[in-house]
Amino acid sequence: FFFSPLNCSDTSLTSAATGAAEEEVMSLQLRLLAALSALQVLRSLAQLQTVDCEADPENMYCCPLQPMAPCLLDGFVRSDQPCSAACQKRYQTLGYDCYKDYKEHFQWNNMRRNCDPQNIVQFNPPETSFRPDYGPFAQATTAGAQSLVPSTLLAVILQGLALC
Repeated sequence: FFFSPLNCSDTSLTSAATGAAEEEVMSLQLRLLAALSALQVLRSLAQLQTVDCEADPENMYCCPLQPMAPCLLDGFVRSDQPCSAACQKRYQTLGYDCYKDYKEHFQWNNMRRNCDPQNIVQFNPPETSFRPDYGPFAQATTAGAQSLVPSTLLAVILQGLALC
């Protein structure tokens, strides 16, 4: 699969490629913005839950997260920090992404040691059966060669345009 040299004087090719590339980038930006907005709404809803911690001290929302590090339980700076029932419940809900990002952090290790001393909680990566459909670009060109996916094609086109 070879590319012929890009003729920079052929403005119909460059403007069409640029337009398609800009549309794809804009579409990706809009999808990312929508996903981030949805995540912010979900986090806000979780934080807005009102819990009476005197009446229900074991409610996981009675164990606050650090505002700037929402994967870490508040107060686990010391290794001897006791872990309440609420914090034990909250720790179990933190998920694989938090584990992956913070498993080496000293506060995560304090939380693990004090909130799960039996090491029962397992943070497993999500299982997915999602298989992306790359359309006609997914065909392998030779044995062992990687498929040419749209993002790779877009990068090649944009690199060629930058040479103009």
